[in-house]
Amino acid sequence: FSAGEAVANRVTVAVGTGGQIEVYNHSGTVDVDIDVDGYYTGVGGTGAVFVPLAIPVRVADTRTASLVGTETPIAASTSESFLLATATSGIPTTAAAVEANFTVVPGAANGYLTVYPGTSTTTVPVASDVNWIASQSPVPNFTIADTAGTGSVEVYNSHGATINVVVDAFGYFGPPTTPVNTVA
Repeated sequence: FSAGEAVANRVTVAVGTGGQIEVYNHSGTVDVDIDVDGYYTGVGGTGAVFVPLAIPVRVADTRTASLVGTETPIAASTSESFLLATATSGIPTTAAAVEANFTVVPGAANGYLTVYPGTSTTTVPVASDVNWIASQSPVPNFTIADTAGTGSVEVYNSHGATINVVVDAFGYFGPPTTPVNTVA
């Protein structure tokens, strides 16, 4: 990152003793926001199983509705619903979450994008999935998008200018369709 730039990144981090993690900054002073989206359990744990897609699939592209889906560019300070579970994507509507890259094609102002389940709240969460600078090249970020079992998410454009969004899915969390992590 550069001075004055906000950069989002999704990571999976092992938790140490007492639920602690370490964050290291190479030089200078920075502010760090940490948004916790969930956790993984081991064998015999509770929750959904990760099911990878055979090949990644583009599930949305607002640059041209005829390419994928019917979404439109997202105006400043508004949300749009994105259906990730389609016959083409192979993602079931019952998926708890979808692993995807959300790519923003920025407009003429800085901003951030938040991805959240549309059914869980009417208030946009105070978190960001992608941050960008005005008129920057497209900015992707890996996101685990919580669908709340509906197959869709809300995507919020923080402020500034209208943006385009491209969504490429890699897998989902839900009931397994094939054996996962088995040993013959």
